[in-house]
Amino acid sequence: MRILAVDDEPSILELLKTFLEAEEVHEVVTATSGAQALSIIDAAEYDFDCMLLDIQMPEMNGITLCENICALPDYFHVPIIMLTA
Repeated sequence: MRILAVDDEPSILELLKTFLEAEEVHEVVTATSGAQALSIIDAAEYDFDCMLLDIQMPEMNGITLCENICALPDYFHVPIIMLTA
């Protein structure tokens, strides 16, 4: 499973990546902002199977990022899990 994890806190991203990749069946790509996440999605050779999005991020919050992702034809039905403190 290809997972995109987006959070402005690097320690949270590292924790998610370590935990999810421990199963050795997941590939986790991380982004520290909504803009970076959209760039990664745009440049990806293969679609992501799931998104983990932080809600509280500067500039573009997780809700706005979710709306942007759902507007993409290839990602309309991709599961999105919202993370919050």
